[in-house]
Amino acid sequence: MSEKGLTGHILIIIIVMSGPPAIRTISSGVLEGCTSLTSVTIDEGTSVISSYVFKGCKSLTELYIPRNIQEIGLEALLGLSSLTKITVSSDNKVFKEHEGVLYRYDKNYDLYYLEHYPSMKESTTYNVIDKTHWIDNLAFINNKFLVTLNLPLCIDDIGEFVWPSGYPSLTTITVPDGNEHFVTVDGILYNEEMTMLLYYPAGRTATSFTVPGTVVTIAYCSMQDCQYL
Repeated sequence: MSEKGLTGHILIIIIVMSGPPAIRTISSGVLEGCTSLTSVTIDEGTSVISSYVFKGCKSLTELYIPRNIQEIGLEALLGLSSLTKITVSSDNKVFKEHEGVLYRYDKNYDLYYLEHYPSMKESTTYNVIDKTHWIDNLAFINNKFLVTLNLPLCIDDIGEFVWPSGYPSLTTITVPDGNEHFVTVDGILYNEEMTMLLYYPAGRTATSFTVPGTVVTIAYCSMQDCQYL
C-alpha cells in the first residue's frame, strides 16, 4: 500500500496490526515519506512502532505515544522537520516526555535515555533531565533553535550524529564538574582527559579557534557546519 500521495490537514489512521495480541506492531516504513501527513492517531493497543514508520513525514507537528508502546524502531522519527512536541501517556512504563522531548526509561537501573528532541521545538535552552545516561543517535539532528544544552552529571554516552546540522544555533554545551566521561571548556565538548575534541557547537560565531594542546584527536564530524570558522 502506497501512502506517499496522501494530502490534507488532518489524517486519522487506523493501521492494520501484525503479531499476537500482546505485541501489536505498526509495520516498518508504512508511512515513510508521507510529506503531507499532519496528524496521526496510534491505536491504544499498539506495542511497537517499527523502524522508519514516520521517517520523512515533514508536515507532522505533534505526536502522541500511547500507554502500551514498548519499542520505537530505528529512525522511526527521523526527518520530522515540523514536529514541535512529543506527548507520552502518563501510564506508559517505558517512554516518558519532558517539555516535549522523548525519553526511554529503564526501570531495572532507574535511568533514562534521551531518544528524540523535536526539530521545531523553539526553546533556546534545554536541561537534559537527571538520571539520563545516554543520548541516542541523531537525537538533535534537525533542530535550529537550541542555543544552550545542559547535560547532567551522570551522562556517560553520546551516540553518533547527535548534534544539530545545517545552520544550527547551538553555541554552548555544559557538563557539571565531576563527570567521569566528559568536560566542557567555553561551551565546547571534550572527553574527560581532554585528549579528544568531541564537538565544537556549530552556531558559535568566533572566526578562529585554538585547539587545546592536550587534544590529540578531533572526532569525526565534530566541527561540521561551523560556518564562521
